[in-house]
Amino acid sequence: LDSSQLYQLLPQMGISLSMYLVFSHLCSQAFRVLRHDPERLKILRQQTTPQDGLSRLDKSQLRKQVRKSIQNSPPPSISMDGVIQICWDVYNPNSNFAKTHPGLPDFYVAATYYNIPLVRFSDLRALLRGPCQEIPLKVATVSDSGTHVRC
Repeated sequence: LDSSQLYQLLPQMGISLSMYLVFSHLCSQAFRVLRHDPERLKILRQQTTPQDGLSRLDKSQLRKQVRKSIQNSPPPSISMDGVIQICWDVYNPNSNFAKTHPGLPDFYVAATYYNIPLVRFSDLRALLRGPCQEIPLKVATVSDSGTHVRC
């Protein structure tokens, strides 16, 4: 696909150009990027917790749940009502990544527009204490000149 064809497909996939820029920026840094699904973390914790009693069938079911979670994740978006949300689960380039057994994300990415100061510290704190738990959060700001990801 050339760039113009890709840009025409984005709306059909439910992804804005801004979200694509964040995704593209992360991929250009060799990160593995998955759309965020809050329920996936529970499944990943089950996969990463050593459980001797887990049969091959149980492990296979967990892998299927992860695959389904990836396929059914809603398209990420930048909220216009001022509430920042997690958009992407990101894995380091050197991780032992497998789509059906990726392990816990190395960090989450939330996105906002650079020229609209909507992100409140209390919203970031709520994300860090709630959905993020022990997983670091980075915020990507999208501007006309590109994307910037900061801790």
